[in-house]
Amino acid sequence: MRNRSVNVSAPEEDEAELDETFAAPFKTDVMLSCKEAAQRMSEAQDRNLSLSEKLQLKMHLAMCGGCSNFGKQLDFLRSACKRYTEKPVQDENSNGRDNPP
Repeated sequence: MRNRSVNVSAPEEDEAELDETFAAPFKTDVMLSCKEAAQRMSEAQDRNLSLSEKLQLKMHLAMCGGCSNFGKQLDFLRSACKRYTEKPVQDENSNGRDNPP
């Protein structure tokens, strides 16, 4: 009977190597960093995002509470500024009523 040696590596090492191989192209393309998500939210205020940009942002916001809060704050500030600029300007001598006293 002959001794055969079989070179078997640990399954964790093989799986980690496979994960890196398959995940590498997607890691940078799909997952946004918080900095990128903030930039994307800011850009969304000024232009329409592409479908892939929207999906990436929605995926990040679903997992990141901090960025979700930032998005809500950004929306609030934009609407508050919009309301402020739409507010009619009152004359200095006016007391806020339509008819002067």
